[in-house]
Amino acid sequence: MLEDCVDSNFVIADIKPLCNVFTFCSDDGLRQSWIDHFMCSSVLNERILTACTLPQFISSDHKPLMVTFKDLSVNVISGSPAAQTTCSHTPTPDWSKVDDYSLLRFETMLNDLLNEVNITVSLLGSDYAKVGLSETQARLMVDNYYQAVTTCIKHAVQMNIPHSVKGGHYNQHVVAGWNDVVKDKHDVARAAFLDWVEDGKPRQGPLFFLMNRTRAAFKLAMRYCKQHETMIRADNLANSITDRVALAFLILGILLPCHACRRLWYILATNKEDGI
Repeated sequence: MLEDCVDSNFVIADIKPLCNVFTFCSDDGLRQSWIDHFMCSSVLNERILTACTLPQFISSDHKPLMVTFKDLSVNVISGSPAAQTTCSHTPTPDWSKVDDYSLLRFETMLNDLLNEVNITVSLLGSDYAKVGLSETQARLMVDNYYQAVTTCIKHAVQMNIPHSVKGGHYNQHVVAGWNDVVKDKHDVARAAFLDWVEDGKPRQGPLFFLMNRTRAAFKLAMRYCKQHETMIRADNLANSITDRVALAFLILGILLPCHACRRLWYILATNKEDGI
């Protein structure tokens, strides 16, 4: 590392502000060492405000380093990987976070919005040609009605359903099965590890054994998720499809009480069979 710093005109910036820290901890907790460092130019080194390790992150044996700077501004160039990563994070509805209150607000708003949708009376007859409509005009009216209904649904979802940020660089670090298999064990292991560090990292006693046992359980759960990633993702996809079908029935349950809507759905289904 020293040779790399000399060749690149870098300095090891964390040695001066840090003291008696560790960035690596073995699985059994018996070996700790400071093997990870932060390198930067001499100009940046003069702007370092604070530096610290983050022992609360236990997903890896190596603990991350965090460095803060003073009087430092960053300009992200459009088209750069950083800008593309930022722009690729798009919020999507997360139906797993929906509670009864959110669902009630969603149903109420959707019902109010759908009441404002204009249903073309001329499409409610058995034969649109009898009222002077061509096939093109009938298609256009059906498309407009479909667009109005989907717009109402999207707006109600946007206003009432919790969203999660997914996409781009974010997806590369998602662990399949985290919420169902790993999360609880991670929380317990993290709390036990921080208590162990706060107590001076003892090599025996109840805190040491609790840290060791909970950390092993967390890593076992992580290993299980990685070994069964394909199966877990397939199960999640199946559950997602089931949730979408349930949502479709929920929306139809809101639409169907209206007699005109029932009639229009019948027309849409009939026209589809006829190739319209």
